[in-house]
Amino acid sequence: MKPDSLEICSLLVVTVLVGYRLFVYPAMGMADNGDFSRFLTRPGLEHATIDEPFYYFNPTYRITTPVQEDDGYRSSTELFVRAARGLSLAFVDKEFFDIRVLGAIYLALFLLAIYLALLATRRMRLRVRAPIAVATIFLLTDAGYIAYFNTFYSEPTAMVSLLLALGCALLIISRQWNSWVLLVGYFAASAILITAKPMFVVFALPLALFGVYLSGRISLRRRFVAGISLACALCILAVWYQAQSPQWLRRNANYIAIFEDLLPNSKTPDQDLDGLGLDFFWIKYTGVGPYGAGPMSSASLRTDFEQRIHTTTIAKFYLERPARLYDLLRRCASHTLITRIDHLGYYTRESGKPFKSQPPGPWSEIRDSVFPKNIWMLGCFIIVGTVIAIVGLIKHAAHRDWYAALGTLVVIAALQFVVPVLAVGEPDVERHLFLYSLVFDIILISLVALLFAVPYKALFRKLRRRQL
Repeated sequence: MKPDSLEICSLLVVTVLVGYRLFVYPAMGMADNGDFSRFLTRPGLEHATIDEPFYYFNPTYRITTPVQEDDGYRSSTELFVRAARGLSLAFVDKEFFDIRVLGAIYLALFLLAIYLALLATRRMRLRVRAPIAVATIFLLTDAGYIAYFNTFYSEPTAMVSLLLALGCALLIISRQWNSWVLLVGYFAASAILITAKPMFVVFALPLALFGVYLSGRISLRRRFVAGISLACALCILAVWYQAQSPQWLRRNANYIAIFEDLLPNSKTPDQDLDGLGLDFFWIKYTGVGPYGAGPMSSASLRTDFEQRIHTTTIAKFYLERPARLYDLLRRCASHTLITRIDHLGYYTRESGKPFKSQPPGPWSEIRDSVFPKNIWMLGCFIIVGTVIAIVGLIKHAAHRDWYAALGTLVVIAALQFVVPVLAVGEPDVERHLFLYSLVFDIILISLVALLFAVPYKALFRKLRRRQL
């Protein structure tokens, strides 16, 4: 379907706004916190300069020979990195890789997702479509989101894949194009999302169930068979991907959750160690990270830790202690709705900006000042969203598809908060809650649509009749 004038204008505005900030001097990205190495050696890249991590955004990397041996970490993000490296070799430079090529790929997919979403609104009136477009541009092009495009983090992969899956779903729901291609696109985007990082595999079940629901809305003879088959494949992929998670990743996550969060915030650390099944001598490592010359550098200590601490150990510890669980949730809830990371730099050293400089983000600043960051706000968001979705599914048959989409998003938001909180605790939780903020903003956009779609004149006339 050809884009109309609103869609063309919206895409042009997004291209200019995002493109200028990502590609024109001073280019914006994010500094490496140490995770970039997971996506460098295997595709065939390495740091071109040794710069201070966390301080400055580094856009240039040296192209090398791909390495087959690695640390075992897998992510769908690598697909985009390899594609960007290939494009760079073919059209840009054969010696150095500019990360802005990767940013351009993410931007193209971001534009496609926005186009699909706007296409799904074509049957709405312009007074509804225009505010949706404005809200989408204002909220989703904030620096807190688009700065990730020029990085090797997995967050931009998750962002564009979730938006693409949502765009395909909205097209099916709106009956704009009831094709099996959209269903396949939905599941393909969902597969990329759940394999972006191990924390996202929990999204497989809600995405699979919603996919089966969507299959009933397409024009295909055996649509439910296709939907159930694709949903099962998505869940099998999630189980397989989780099994591929390297042991060191699980071990380090458990270690951080215990020694950088649980024990430093404990009034009875000796009792907590006993509850976790660890000997008292481990208490001396409280506040010590798992990297460098820490305890995880010792083979005997690693073995002892792995034998005692398993995937469910920490979750079980908190579930048996509701007061401690509440304290953990309360502390981590104070980091919600934050997309700009304070301890990372967003500009190059050559830009002349101070290290760890933060980019201006109008929506980030408004969101910080308007919405409280506490467990009550989080609880209201999850509970109210769930109640609205359930009531809508039961009582509003004409709009049931939209309530099903809302319910799926709320479940994803809840899982996005609970899983990383129980997995690693408070350290670096802002970045782990990236998708929570994204889902929150997507639901705000839907509220904007509802606000302008309400027939106020007819509603007022009905109220007057009742009063008379």
